[in-house]
Amino acid sequence: MDKISQLSDDLLIKILSLVPTKDVVAMSVVSKRWMSLWTLVPRLVFDDYSSEDDEDEETNENHHPRNLAQFVSGTLLLHKAAVLECFHLNIASECSASEIGLWVRIAVDRFVRDLKISFYYAHGAVRLPSRLFRCETIETLEFNRVIVLEVPSRFSFRSLRSYAFCL
Repeated sequence: MDKISQLSDDLLIKILSLVPTKDVVAMSVVSKRWMSLWTLVPRLVFDDYSSEDDEDEETNENHHPRNLAQFVSGTLLLHKAAVLECFHLNIASECSASEIGLWVRIAVDRFVRDLKISFYYAHGAVRLPSRLFRCETIETLEFNRVIVLEVPSRFSFRSLRSYAFCL
């Protein structure tokens, strides 16, 4: 029996939490056991940009705006972790404000602790769910190049320890 098959599910989930979300999902084909484990990983980080080393045509095709939206939506539909330690959206392409709002609502419903939304090339207007502004579990909140539409006049972040808003 190899060493990987001897690891507990909890330990495998911790290890998978250190891997980028797209790779965790891709690794789910490794074994039947891993097919369901990726859905319990408490960290979801979605990066929609290519590094300078990945500038070939095939990579650029893989970063089509619809691919990110479809990947995030599909991942969240299948994801089962009761608590999200981390939910990061690093967006280079256009995603609709309603899609981003839905994803944030799902993260808030899963008691997100670390929420980050970053747009890389342009400012993005986002309509966030009102329950975000009353979320008691958020400890870290970061928006980069995000224009938040309709901020309620009253809000409360009881657990907030750090925040950053960069335009």
